[in-house]
Amino acid sequence: MSKCWPFLIVAASWFCFQTDSVAGICIPPMYGLDCNYTCHCYTSNCDGVTGCSDGCDKGWHGSNCNKENIAFKKHTSQSSYYSGWWKNSSLAVDGSLVQGSRAKYCMFTEPGHPYTWWQVDLDKEYYIHKLAVHFRKRQKNRRNGVKVYSSLYENLKTTGQLCGSSTQSSPDVTSMTCNNTARYITLYKDDNSRGDTAMNFCEVQVFVCAPGTFGDNCSLFCHCRNGPCDYVTGECTGECQQNWTGITCSECASNLYGPLCDKPCSSRHCNESRDISSCDKQTGRCDDGCTAGWKELDCTKKCSQDMYGLKCGKYCSLRQCLGRSSCDHVTGKCDHGCDRGYWSDDCRMRCQDTYGFNCNMSCDARHCHGGTTCPMMTGRCAYGCQPGWELADCTTPCQGGTFGSRCRSKCSERLCKGGNSSCDAQNGTCQHGCQSGWKSSSCNIACDRGFYGAGCKFSCSERHCIVSTTSCNKVNGSCDGLCQDGWMGVDCAGCDGKYGLDCSLSCDDRHCKHNNAPCDHLTGSCDGECLPGWQGATCSDNCSNTTYGDNCAMLCSDRHCSNTASCHHETGQCVGGCVSGWKGTTCSKVESAASSDFPVGSAVGGIVAALIIIAVVIVIIVFVRRRKLNTKDQTERRSVPEKTENILVVRAF
Repeated sequence: MSKCWPFLIVAASWFCFQTDSVAGICIPPMYGLDCNYTCHCYTSNCDGVTGCSDGCDKGWHGSNCNKENIAFKKHTSQSSYYSGWWKNSSLAVDGSLVQGSRAKYCMFTEPGHPYTWWQVDLDKEYYIHKLAVHFRKRQKNRRNGVKVYSSLYENLKTTGQLCGSSTQSSPDVTSMTCNNTARYITLYKDDNSRGDTAMNFCEVQVFVCAPGTFGDNCSLFCHCRNGPCDYVTGECTGECQQNWTGITCSECASNLYGPLCDKPCSSRHCNESRDISSCDKQTGRCDDGCTAGWKELDCTKKCSQDMYGLKCGKYCSLRQCLGRSSCDHVTGKCDHGCDRGYWSDDCRMRCQDTYGFNCNMSCDARHCHGGTTCPMMTGRCAYGCQPGWELADCTTPCQGGTFGSRCRSKCSERLCKGGNSSCDAQNGTCQHGCQSGWKSSSCNIACDRGFYGAGCKFSCSERHCIVSTTSCNKVNGSCDGLCQDGWMGVDCAGCDGKYGLDCSLSCDDRHCKHNNAPCDHLTGSCDGECLPGWQGATCSDNCSNTTYGDNCAMLCSDRHCSNTASCHHETGQCVGGCVSGWKGTTCSKVESAASSDFPVGSAVGGIVAALIIIAVVIVIIVFVRRRKLNTKDQTERRSVPEKTENILVVRAF
């Protein structure tokens, strides 16, 4: 079983790699399209999409670490060694650019030889585009006359492809272009002078691009379907992979962008209020920025959790939401509406002429007692409420059976006639007046001393008590004893709700127009007008059979009833309806022609039709008579020759 573990680990690793690759997440050191590229840098610097950003591995160079120095650590040799110096030709391919004191980390050939050389074996054939020679910074005369050759075979002299040569004035790092296929790179110096003929350089770098990349710095990518591209020109020999186009297969196809050409331009959230945005193939940049709630150059990333709105410029924490709320990255809308004093989706607008939650209360709807200030949070009235209103903003009518200023008066403490079921919140007015002994609109004030009864209208001094100094009950004015002769009742001022002989008639049976009409204990007079249909001093006599209405002034005969026998003394209503042409309860209103029951249109139509028929008949008669006359004339004309013949015949005889 222990022998199987390595295979299981490899299989599991392969499965994980495949899963992440499919999901678009490459496992370092792989990156790029379909995870086909390898990072040559520290794992921490390897992005799954763009590759390396810094810290290239030894032997790798360039901004993306895609440029390989194929001479690094390869086998080297040289013609001679400087006496007392390191006998190590590989110092020129150790990957270090540190020269050290007296260039002790650089290769050095023996001076005085007529020719000298240094060579590196690249192990296999490569197409060599460029190489670089790092000369010793001092002793620049030793770089003079150095020639660089590339060849397929080991060569110690001047055969092969000449890549370039250097002079004493050549830069410390001299680049040369070979553009041929080679395995060996040879640096050769032919100098027969008696001077310093040695070669002294510190590093030789031969660069090729990693598969799938090209360009001088190997920073460009090609996405060929049938193998890598030419690392110098980037040209693909076949078709491009999906989503890519161009000779080098490095351009995104239509409507796609990004390092992997996998982002649709249509997925962006560009601000296109002025015009449709272009779509940069590399970045997807929106011309006029993003719509609200989105950021980055291509406007595909939502605002961070604590920001929202246009350019993600609004802080979620500055909203005035009611309770805890999420924060929509576009609108910042509060889940449960706004706290007091604020409104709008994101609850950042202050109330204007309104107040409260979501600013849903109008300042004008309050019932403040003076003052115009309206705090946006509470709407509190600075000087209290008008009578009949309560709470800080004075928008709630008095509750719990109260009324008046500050709702301090209780409806139950009133003494209304007919009970306290109805109670006006502002002043507690009793709709049917007060019980005896009380006054004011709310009937909560007792009669003043010396007055009593309903509305405190009766004077105690006008009673006819046998004892003039007796007390005066504020409710009924009771004498609390006997009355003077001719007077009766509790208050010795009449008949106590009755009148007439022996107080036999009830004041309530009258039909006075005013509810508070007096009731004389002797006559029962209303001392005023009667209700419609009634007459007399006591308004207890109905109108006669011929009159009705106010003061019995309306005549029944003026109505236009179909049944004149009935005439209600109060309303004069016609029981059997109205005669034609009249309407209303009393049939005293003329009915308009448009609303008449008589079919005027039909009658007019009938008359017109009759006239047309008569005219047609007359025309026919005239025509027939004329025709008869014409026939008679023709007959008479034909008979004249016959008579002449007869006459002639007679004469002949």
